[in-house]
Amino acid sequence: MEGQVKAFNRLALKEWSVVVRVLHEGSGILTFLEDYIPADREFFLLPTYERQREEALKPSAGMSYRHELRPPLAGHVYIRDYAEVAESFEVQSLDAVKAVDREHPFTLPEMKRRLESAPAGLVALALRAYRLPRPRRITERQEYEDGDRFQVLPEEIATDGAAPAVSAEVFGHRLAVVRRALSGAADG
Repeated sequence: MEGQVKAFNRLALKEWSVVVRVLHEGSGILTFLEDYIPADREFFLLPTYERQREEALKPSAGMSYRHELRPPLAGHVYIRDYAEVAESFEVQSLDAVKAVDREHPFTLPEMKRRLESAPAGLVALALRAYRLPRPRRITERQEYEDGDRFQVLPEEIATDGAAPAVSAEVFGHRLAVVRRALSGAADG
């Protein structure tokens, strides 16, 4: 695996299944949180299905990842990705969100709703996603649907053999674009 990430970890970020898929495919590098503890710089991506709505997604994401909108019938999910926070940015305005529109799957009305429900603003996380060589099955999905965004998994999972969703060069270029856009739109 490129970079220096932990060999094992138990920490997971719960995120909409569609967002996890976007990161997995490399078609986006951003997600947005209401709060973020900078100490949590590496974690697995734990797909969640609660509160996920197709109308909150751009039509292209909704159509491409429609299968991700419904939870698996067996009551379990698969962890397929590990993520490293490359950089975090404060987002206070819809103009900032518009400036990085191509790096996330959300519609502008959804992002406006999220901004309005987060008086202190949002934190955009630029995530370098790594695909695990084998998916890890997590049972008792409902246990993870409720509770905090960051979850401690029952056991450590190895990251050995994980491959980046996009090359270092492509990720670096896209991160630079995001950095320029958010520094220019931060007050807008």
